[in-house]
Amino acid sequence: MSKSKGNVVNPDEYVAALGADTVRAYLMFVGPWEQGRRWDDSGISGLSRFLNRVWALALEPYRPSSHLSLDGEIRERVRIP
Repeated sequence: MSKSKGNVVNPDEYVAALGADTVRAYLMFVGPWEQGRRWDDSGISGLSRFLNRVWALALEPYRPSSHLSLDGEIRERVRIP
């Protein structure tokens, strides 16, 4: 790919649609940077969904279960009388 041949993919469109973190992560997971690759956007939407799930999980408030007692569970697992 080269600018003179006009076959360069502009990442600005992908950054606007999916976010810069998604594009950066996709470029890191494509393969070794030094080897270069043809741009194939078939996997970028899956990576975007994955990052959105991770972000939603990180923002979800922690809600401990009231029916589970950690002390009782530990005692049961290690058989403390």
